[in-house]
Amino acid sequence: MDKLAAELKAEIERQKAVEAEAKAQVDAQNLKFKFYTKWAVGNLETLENNQVVSGVTAVAGFLATRWEDMIPYAVIVDGKVYKYFNSQNKVSRRDVEIRFPEYRLPKESGFSMDVDWSGFEAGEHIVEVVLETWDGNVTMRRNVIVQ
Repeated sequence: MDKLAAELKAEIERQKAVEAEAKAQVDAQNLKFKFYTKWAVGNLETLENNQVVSGVTAVAGFLATRWEDMIPYAVIVDGKVYKYFNSQNKVSRRDVEIRFPEYRLPKESGFSMDVDWSGFEAGEHIVEVVLETWDGNVTMRRNVIVQ
């Protein structure tokens, strides 16, 4: 009985992996990117320009480069560091890996950090995500409106 249960569990895990791969394929086909050069591709996906924000909002996206890892550095609000990224802020991105296999370590290109807007005054603010590469820093910038 234990062998049958183990085989059933293994089959369920295999089917979950197949479903996850299929979802990643679909996500990769629908992947949007706003930052694209001959050496890097990326997007700050969770914020749009002039988006109204309140409470806690994830600041997330990806940056894949052709020659090296991307290192998330900091989220900056109105020119001041809100918080530095750490290893917990890196996000696995299978969709980026499928869509951009020619880039170095595209699966490790994701980042995410929560920003608590309750400490900011209502009105317009500039949010910047700074990512380090060997070729210098890449900054993704959005204007947001805190309610």
